[in-house]
Amino acid sequence: MTRRSQRPRLKMGSPRAARRGPAARVAEYHRILGTLCGQVIPAKLWLAVRYGGCARDEITRAIQLDGRSAKAYLSRAWETTICHRGWRRFDLALRDFDKAIQIDPNLADAYLWRGITLRKLHRNAEAYRSIAKCWR
Repeated sequence: MTRRSQRPRLKMGSPRAARRGPAARVAEYHRILGTLCGQVIPAKLWLAVRYGGCARDEITRAIQLDGRSAKAYLSRAWETTICHRGWRRFDLALRDFDKAIQIDPNLADAYLWRGITLRKLHRNAEAYRSIAKCWR
């Protein structure tokens, strides 16, 4: 039987966040919590009003704690695209998608969702280029 101090510790979030230290792990926690709150939004309109602010606040907290997390910017942009307290704010989402791509140019999800957002704005040529980059 092993003693409690000898057991391996489980780390929450991505391995990259774990390597950056405790602040990054807390930021990853807030990102995941905000993403989970955001997944409730499409189910019912009244849930969007209730949890939309929670999702955005938690993800923004994650960005404040770890501004180098491309996934946090991606999560906030996705939440803003889907529902930002009942309004779709594509301009804010595009800014966050661009920041996520700037931090991690290999993040295919950022290119894909950026393209979808551009398509909603009827900027089809830019949308096509962005979606094409996600397949590379």
